[in-house]
This record gives sequence, structure tokens and C-alpha cells, in this order.
Amino acid sequence: MKKFNVIRSIAALSLVSAGFAANAASIDGVITPETITEFDSGSFAQIVTKNADGSGSFTAWGEVTGFNNIAYDVFPGGQLTYSVTTDYTTNQINIPGDTLFTGGVITFYLDNLTAYDPTNQASAEDGTVWMTILGKDLNAIGDTFLGTINVLGGGGGTAFFDLLLAGLGTDIFDTNTKLVPTTGEFADFSWGSSILAGNTVTSTSGGVTTYYSTGSGDLGASATIPEPGSLSLLGLGMLAFSARKKRSI
Repeated sequence: MKKFNVIRSIAALSLVSAGFAANAASIDGVITPETITEFDSGSFAQIVTKNADGSGSFTAWGEVTGFNNIAYDVFPGGQLTYSVTTDYTTNQINIPGDTLFTGGVITFYLDNLTAYDPTNQASAEDGTVWMTILGKDLNAIGDTFLGTINVLGGGGGTAFFDLLLAGLGTDIFDTNTKLVPTTGEFADFSWGSSILAGNTVTSTSGGVTTYYSTGSGDLGASATIPEPGSLSLLGLGMLAFSARKKRSI
């Protein structure tokens, strides 16, 4: 019993030290504010593909360049990137105009090997999976993304997502706090993207037209990182419990 109490005391002291030593919020090495309201992506790219019959798909990728509208190096020594790993599809792409797409899975990666390249989607997919999110229905027939492409190439997108696969610390984003106005349901994330006119390159081959665009995007979230003090409180609690057990033996 004495040996067990010693081990418990050492573990408690370690927790206290860890709590007092921590100066910044972090999730699996990603430096974050203690409260996260938005993932900022100042580097965002997408490809919309329209077939001859009007059907088509789109994919997108980018890099997280800050949080809460503050740009900084969120993953020192590497980068936090994301990519649509299951493409969105539709039976009819409207250009110009609004298009509703179905599907959509977005995966976030931690990468410290290959530099992110906005012209190369593969460069956003070659790291360790950090988090995966799934498109939330916008209506009763399962559409999950509303995209707009203007005649001059500008546009934007709107979507909502639920946490699908969490990493070691990303389960804190499972909050269901983002209201989907078209359904009245709640999601974990909201998305908005903007593409400026002139930032779209169009090419056509064999009846298939491809629109490559760049812009910026924001992933709205609502999460609070556990404060370092919580580790200290846990450690102090364990010390108190251990001391009480010693007196009772």
C-alpha cells in the first residue's frame, strides 16, 4: 500500500508540474488560442469539373494559416493542411449561379515533410491525419454544400460539418453548436469561402470544363481547450487523496 501511495504522489506531482509549466494551448502540437471560434485559411484552392451533360463535381484543399482571424504559424516546423478526400458531386452545375452538391469528407493533416503547394492537392494530403469532418445535410434530399460561381469566375461556398474522426485532442470540437438554418439542426462546424473575380482559370477538353480557383476560407467552430490549471487541480487532488489515505493507515 505504501508503494502504491508513493507512485500516486509522484504522478500527482508530475501533473502539477505539467500544469504550471504549460504556457500555450496546444492540440497534438498545433498551437491554438484557448477558445477557438474559427480556423482561418488564407490559402484555399478548388477545382470544379463540369461534364458535357451538366453534371459534375468539385474538390478543394488548403492550409490553416491562423485561428480567430489572427494569422501565425499554427504548427511550428510544419503545416496544418486540409483536403476534400471524398469529392462533392451534383447532377447539374449552374455557371453562373448556385449549385447544390452532395457528399464531402474533409481531412486535416499535420505535415512537416513536404511544403504545401496551392496548385497541388497532393501536397495537402501527405501528413498524419489530425481530424476528419463530414458534410452535414442542408435539406431533406441530402445536399451538403452550396456553391456559387459567377460569370467572371468569382464566387463562394457555404456548408456545415460534423466531426467524423477525432485525433488525440480534436474531440473537443464535438459541440453541436452551429445552427443549420435550412434544417433547424445543429452541426459542429460551419464553412464559408470566398473567391475573387479573376482568380479562376478555365480549361476545356473533350467536353469537360475545369475551373481552378483560389481564395480564402473560414471554418467556424466553438471549442475551449482545457486550461493548464485543470492539470494542476487534478494533481493537487491526487496529492490530497494520497495524504488522507496515509493518515488512515
